[in-house]
Amino acid sequence: MLKNKCYLVSYYLTGYAVECALKACNAKKTRRYDFPDKKFASEIYTHDLTKLLKLADLDKKLEEENRENELLKYYWLVIKDWNEELRYNLRIDKKKAIDAFNAVNDENYGIIR
Repeated sequence: MLKNKCYLVSYYLTGYAVECALKACNAKKTRRYDFPDKKFASEIYTHDLTKLLKLADLDKKLEEENRENELLKYYWLVIKDWNEELRYNLRIDKKKAIDAFNAVNDENYGIIR
């Protein structure tokens, strides 16, 4: 999408990749054939990346790593405010799309790793 200058779509899908990764981490908390806690199951029906991070019990780990790594801290700041309503925002520019893509895909410090 970036190569085709589709910056809004690129940014939007990058955020969804983070959301899906965090939801996968949350799904791992339920063992096969078990029913998840009803409250927990209701809470993960969100697009809020910060909330999903906390539900996955990764918020403290990210805080620790942020203290040691300014780039990771910056990457989280770039992507944490993403939300599904951005699909209606036509003002996502090239820089914001590239920053989000890098924040997620950096092999060493990217959010998804």
